[in-house]
Amino acid sequence: MNLKNSAIYFILIFAGFTGVFRYGNWLPIYQYGIIIAFLFAFTQKWHFSKEDFLLLICFTILFICSFLNFNDKTINYMLAYFYTFFILYKNLDNLSRTISIEKLLKFNAFGIFISSFYSCLEFFTKFFLNIKIQDFLPRVKEATATYMVGIDRSYGFATEPTSLSFYLNILGPFAILYWKNNLSSFKFKVYTTILILGWCFTFSASAFLFLALATFVVFIVVYRLKIIKLIFTNKLKLILFFSTIYYGINSGFLDKIIGKIFLSDGGTSSGQRFMVFELAINRFLENPFTGVGLGYTSSVNEMSPINWYLIILSNGGVFAFIFIFIFMLLIFKKSLYIRNTFSLLPAIGITTGALGFLTTSTFYNPFFWLAIILINKMKQIHDKNTRCI
Repeated sequence: MNLKNSAIYFILIFAGFTGVFRYGNWLPIYQYGIIIAFLFAFTQKWHFSKEDFLLLICFTILFICSFLNFNDKTINYMLAYFYTFFILYKNLDNLSRTISIEKLLKFNAFGIFISSFYSCLEFFTKFFLNIKIQDFLPRVKEATATYMVGIDRSYGFATEPTSLSFYLNILGPFAILYWKNNLSSFKFKVYTTILILGWCFTFSASAFLFLALATFVVFIVVYRLKIIKLIFTNKLKLILFFSTIYYGINSGFLDKIIGKIFLSDGGTSSGQRFMVFELAINRFLENPFTGVGLGYTSSVNEMSPINWYLIILSNGGVFAFIFIFIFMLLIFKKSLYIRNTFSLLPAIGITTGALGFLTTSTFYNPFFWLAIILINKMKQIHDKNTRCI
């Protein structure tokens, strides 16, 4: 196992470690793997797909708009975008081309299992033994989030429960795909159950909503006319599912999650989100073509819109947004293209990630970009298999 491959495996295993064992705010543990991988950046030819060029055009427009609206935070944000595209995404994407998809999926599945298992352990030890095992980890941010009295939300190794849930949302389907193809039926069920429980214990309203919505969108797009037949053939499962939801709503257990989804829980976070959304939209309407430039919100000490698409729209204008929107559509199309070889699970994962940017601005987290790298590798294999037929 060479150093280049080891660095990529390291990143896949520790991608969910965004909140523990990190040096300061900008050096989570997986960054060490990214730094090592960057040493090999120019040891092989770089490949750019048409989706990559769209993303590059979007970021170029953002940079131009930022120079037109320069502020004291502009350089920092430009470096963050440069890092995300060239160092995190494209360099790892190019280096992964020589690694088998089985290896990539294996180490991703290992990382998913570690975080899921710890999430379960965290929840059960607190709920049954009143022991908060997060206190034994070197965290950059204290784990204090609760769902309701007596029920704490699981952080895993992430900065917050929502970050853990999106990690499991995006890369979890790839882990399920690996387990299904490589483990016995019993182990597959055990590992998948642990993943689902670890995900549920985050009590993340946005993650729950986006996974359900992504699954619905993927199935509607793929099956369309067959969807009615699927409903009838799975009617017992659907009855059980909706009965569970009905019970949760009537018992009051899901009230907080439902309130968060519709921004109607009366909490300060919902009110703040409405305010910053409105402010970002007004900024776009005032500067629809050039935006206000990267870092403007931070430079005037305002709260982020917590929506990456709104940030691109308000910072880079309508043209930057159009290119990122088309980029997302093409990635979605690519994930559906490989379904005959790799099932619909990658499409569900990447769609959940794309939807997740509606409620997060941390585009520099590795989950979404690692999912694209895996899909790119899958397309490479799918095309090879298709040519051999």
